[in-house]
Amino acid sequence: MRQLRLYAIPLLLSILAAPAPSGAVTLAVGDILVAVGASVVHIDPVTLDQTVVSSGGFLTSAHGPAVSEAGEIFVADLDTDAIIGIDPGTGQQRIVSSGGLLDDPRDVEIAGSGQLIVGGGIPGIVQVDPSDGSQLELASDESGVIDLIVEPGGDSILFTTFFNGIWRKSLTTLDETTVLTPGFANFGPLGIALDAAGDLWSTEGTPLIRRDAITGDFLGFLPFPDDAAGVLSGIVVDPLGRFVVQTELEGIQKVDPTTGVWEPIAALSGSGLAIVTALPEPGSALLWLAALLTGALARRRPARG
Repeated sequence: MRQLRLYAIPLLLSILAAPAPSGAVTLAVGDILVAVGASVVHIDPVTLDQTVVSSGGFLTSAHGPAVSEAGEIFVADLDTDAIIGIDPGTGQQRIVSSGGLLDDPRDVEIAGSGQLIVGGGIPGIVQVDPSDGSQLELASDESGVIDLIVEPGGDSILFTTFFNGIWRKSLTTLDETTVLTPGFANFGPLGIALDAAGDLWSTEGTPLIRRDAITGDFLGFLPFPDDAAGVLSGIVVDPLGRFVVQTELEGIQKVDPTTGVWEPIAALSGSGLAIVTALPEPGSALLWLAALLTGALARRRPARG
């Protein structure tokens, strides 16, 4: 019974340390999530209303959100070298994993296996098990990973590094990475996304660049109407095939690639975007609580010897 109390007390403190948001949200397909400082903000794609999902607590420098099929939001926290899980219905947070191989994490995505793929400093790419926080080094790149995406099928990833282009890596064989495009000293590539046709889009300076996702060959570009946006960074694709783009000076914009029309969404300077692509399964709140409890016990159970 004494050991149970030791586990329960830090678990309770962990929950209390993560405050509830000003307005909890129910996620729907097409919703936009933005990492902004020590907060994660939800944007309704129709009304453009903004709600702070969670703020403070374990969050100090949130980057690159991702949403699991169970509806949990995962965020890479740059300053604390941690991956934070957030229940969007309550705003409660949990530490999924911290320290160890995690170094300046800037992005997190979810593989087909449900494992978290985290990009950051050295090592460049780390796999994190969301149930117990265990870590596995997948790739080391001293330039650091800026953005990454999981390719269809979930068995490989594409990622960008500081000034070193776009790369592909298998998650099943962990073969040596192959480069698709070279880097550019001033403008990246920074963010990357795949459209419904399988073409690769990247943010490189002011325009969006379209490439063949297999060969990396240039296929075209989509410019911002003027130079007022500054450098483009994060990019995601919504269920209707439109791009949501983080700009340096003009906030978050949405662009239809068929018309080339850009429209403002939010005057936010974020450090990561995500689109909800699947609805949470029933009972996801119970799954989140189970993950919180399991992870807390696994991290805090004393070694036996």
